[in-house]
Amino acid sequence: MPAFGEMWPRWRIASPIAGIRGTLCYGPNRGRKFTYICPHRHLLGFQPMDGHTALNQVVKHYLYAYGPATSQQFAKWLNAPPKWVAKLFSLMADELQEFDVDGDTAWVHNQSLKRRVL
Repeated sequence: MPAFGEMWPRWRIASPIAGIRGTLCYGPNRGRKFTYICPHRHLLGFQPMDGHTALNQVVKHYLYAYGPATSQQFAKWLNAPPKWVAKLFSLMADELQEFDVDGDTAWVHNQSLKRRVL
């Protein structure tokens, strides 16, 4: 595949699609190099999540690491449309705790809040 005045291998085109379909994920690093693995062969009992569950998990883990955070901050981190993320946060309202941070509405996932308190 021609790219930036040189040739890139064809797997560079296929790897994002394979990742989305759950047939490829990052493997263990080898020094400064990264590797890919097939999750079905290397992670015993691997079952891909449905899209809704996977999105909820991404939000949950993001808010655990970076919360309280606004939906705009999450949208920027995920490189997703802010309106779509705002809708996602509203659909997850029963799982999120709202906070006022300097006049902005920020969120924490309820389970993250319980873990930090305990």
